[in-house]
Amino acid sequence: MAFRRLWVWPTPVPQAQSQKEERYNTSHCRTRNTAERAFGLLKSRFRCLHKSGGWLWYSPAKCHKIVYATCQLHNYCIQLRLPAPPDEYDEDDDDAVDSMVNYHGPAVCDGICLRRNVIGEFF
Repeated sequence: MAFRRLWVWPTPVPQAQSQKEERYNTSHCRTRNTAERAFGLLKSRFRCLHKSGGWLWYSPAKCHKIVYATCQLHNYCIQLRLPAPPDEYDEDDDDAVDSMVNYHGPAVCDGICLRRNVIGEFF
């Protein structure tokens, strides 16, 4: 049960019915947008992270090390004032996100309860 909770990612409220839920949805959208831009930049700079350049067919622990290393290298590139790679939009990424949003597995109840608690406490 505890392991499953680590992977719960709160989703937006489908039909917000209060100001708290509206504020939560706005905040969620902004946060997700920032995270997706960051991952997009890393995927552009380090093609091993992008699905057209290769897959990370490793254990989660090793994948963590690879992503952490690319973040460190990216920060080093910023310090050296190296230009960022050009933005690329991949339509296939939207399909992956949609399939995650529409997931109805066993952790959905935990996610809904978590979302309710977050909205009640912080928004």
